[in-house]
Amino acid sequence: MKQMKNKLKLMAIGTICAVLCAFPITVSAAVQTFTATDGYTMSDYDNPNIAEQRAIDYAMRRAAEQAGVYIETYSRSMNAQISEDEVKTIASNKIKLVNKKLSRTLLSEGDIRITAEVIAEVDTADIDAILREEEKKRQEEVSRYRYLQARIAQQDEDLAALKKKIASLPHGYDDEDIREAQEREDRIFKADDMVKRADSVPIKAYDSLDMYKDALRSMYKDALRLNPKNDEAIIAYAFIDTFNFNFSFPSDNEFEQCFKASRKAVIVNPTPFAYYEYCTNVRSILVGQEVDLAPNEEYLHNLNTKYLETLNNAIRHTSRYTDDVYLAELYHERANFYRAGGILDQIDTRHRREFNLDKALADYTKAIEIKPDYASSYGWRAGFYQHGNQYDKALADYNKAIEFEPNNSFWYEQRANLYKENKQYDKALADYDKAIQIFPNNIEAQQGRQLVLKMMGKQG
Repeated sequence: MKQMKNKLKLMAIGTICAVLCAFPITVSAAVQTFTATDGYTMSDYDNPNIAEQRAIDYAMRRAAEQAGVYIETYSRSMNAQISEDEVKTIASNKIKLVNKKLSRTLLSEGDIRITAEVIAEVDTADIDAILREEEKKRQEEVSRYRYLQARIAQQDEDLAALKKKIASLPHGYDDEDIREAQEREDRIFKADDMVKRADSVPIKAYDSLDMYKDALRSMYKDALRLNPKNDEAIIAYAFIDTFNFNFSFPSDNEFEQCFKASRKAVIVNPTPFAYYEYCTNVRSILVGQEVDLAPNEEYLHNLNTKYLETLNNAIRHTSRYTDDVYLAELYHERANFYRAGGILDQIDTRHRREFNLDKALADYTKAIEIKPDYASSYGWRAGFYQHGNQYDKALADYNKAIEFEPNNSFWYEQRANLYKENKQYDKALADYDKAIQIFPNNIEAQQGRQLVLKMMGKQG
């Protein structure tokens, strides 16, 4: 029960990530400053205030690119290996606007070019805190970043198409449909900006926890007023009311409230992100109700059937999002279900009932097709190949898992096991050593290393 509630608690905290970075831990922190410039061309259809905010947003994107270069260099200096997407995620999440300067230039066609020069900063304390997080937690943040970037890219594309229509209009002509379309794009942008601001608000900015929660509640409510389909705001708003911020476990009623919130998000905006949150909450509630019991065969069958139906429905309703990282997460979750033989396996192996390894293999493969750097799907698929004596395929997948999660001790341990099985003892020993270096308490790697030394006729 504790493991399951931890998972949901982390998901909730991930949605409102300000809690994680409110109080930096590293004492010897340093702040790196970046200056960047970009702009936005405002037409007669634009709201001037939002046009200025778009210019600032574009400039902050440039600043985040500079911050990414710094973060990559800094992480190497700390002997941390992180992927390109992790660098971009940290830069996007942790960069803070310090100052801004706006200027306007009248263009020959009558539009106004708004230029924003921003000064932004990144604190190494925030970077250090992320580098100390578990690999899985960091990858969850990467998935969320990719989801948001895909949404931003779509909004940029929609706005560019709208600008093209505006440019084709006769000078001075007022098109009501285009004006409504511009206002709709502005509301979507403003709602996303409101969620971003809410995510970055630190607890220490308020005198009490209640004041902090009230401020977040107000911002998420404003975001939903602007865009009722903003799935992040729907879920985050519910978490404000149902979760404590002292990291205590939520009650059964709070689980139910989270379930209702994620279900509402699915109804108003059926995206893979909303469905993934929904499935996570369905699983948590189903497991939470019965994990401490010893249910009979019929009950377990019904439990597994209900969760599998939930996953199947989620995948069916979101399959058109062919490159969405959360669709990959849904396939990966269903693969885990098939691999484990049921919903309760990770809680209590006694509850294993039905395995479907062929379907698990197919779903891991599908997850990789959607998300080509999905380390966990590579790693678990490698295990299938390994048990099927397909050495080359297993090795290729373990290599990929390590490429995309170079700090994950488990993948080195598993590749070492593969080398050991094929009597490549020197390579096995090197991987066991690497696994132990990353995670000194990796008992399985320690035991594997001792066994390899024994096979090589050496003493540990």
